[in-house]
Amino acid sequence: MINNSITVVIPAHNSEKTISKCLRAIKRQSFPPMEVIVVDDRSTDKTVEIAQELAVVIPNTHRKGAGGARNTGGYVARGNIIAFTDSDCIPPKDWLKNIASVFSDAEVGAVGGGYSSGIDESFWQRFCHEELKFRRRRRDGQAESLVSNNLACRKSIFLEEQGFPEQYPVCEDMLFSHRISEKSKVIWLNNNGVQHHFVDSLKAFLGHQYFFGAESTRFFLQNPKTLTADNHQGKTLHVVIILALLSALTLLLAGGSLLSGKFELGGIFLLILLLLISTHFLLYLRFIRHLAEIKLPNIPKAYGVSLLRDLFCGISIFDGIYRAIAHRK
Repeated sequence: MINNSITVVIPAHNSEKTISKCLRAIKRQSFPPMEVIVVDDRSTDKTVEIAQELAVVIPNTHRKGAGGARNTGGYVARGNIIAFTDSDCIPPKDWLKNIASVFSDAEVGAVGGGYSSGIDESFWQRFCHEELKFRRRRRDGQAESLVSNNLACRKSIFLEEQGFPEQYPVCEDMLFSHRISEKSKVIWLNNNGVQHHFVDSLKAFLGHQYFFGAESTRFFLQNPKTLTADNHQGKTLHVVIILALLSALTLLLAGGSLLSGKFELGGIFLLILLLLISTHFLLYLRFIRHLAEIKLPNIPKAYGVSLLRDLFCGISIFDGIYRAIAHRK
């Protein structure tokens, strides 16, 4: 018999297009939560009006970001388990049931998982989901980090850790769950993903990846222990980002050498460029084969998007270093 009472906490900011589907999925849970709290982080659309029909809505007095909004809800939660998801996610029917069953082990401090799919079969929804799914394909069982769109922890541990660190707009979930993993079991359930509204254009994808790359760099510079830990981003991702950045820099050096008449030096840089790009492609080869197996249309586009993403993230490293210095001041 499962005796855990669960509070679901959902941070929301201008989420009128997705919040209803999220809350209706929570209402359909086979293991009903004790309460559902939506923390409105200063929305300017109809988020509050929609959410009030299906949940308790708590407004933030000022914009705190997702981590701060989770903390607002977490501190007032009445359940002995707090389950967090995002306003653009749709949990499956047994999401809370699967989470609660793991907490029957008293040594477990936190439970999480990833995504189950995008919202439709379009290229961007499938590509974004499959890219994350492939990187996390071996994650199951005990882990060292979780993602906040699908994360649950004991209320007592939430209070002990003083919630999510609010100074980071990204990776705050990684630091929060990593701290828990140093004291308690943290479990990743690979078969308990939530459906997600991914971006739907190249511009939105690259913009999101650049911001995430810059803020991740700042975060890792200030929390190097989480970079070396077994985090959910995956070590291969960091390698391909560096390869893409080096490829771009080598291309510039090759072009500069050729334009200045230094053809031999330019040729050397072009060879280095070929080696870097080839290595980058080889590291993606298993992912490309996976996309072929699931019959994703336009696989060359998928690799091109991946290369661009890695390049944008590589460039964002310099922005992240600047942000780390600026925040230190």
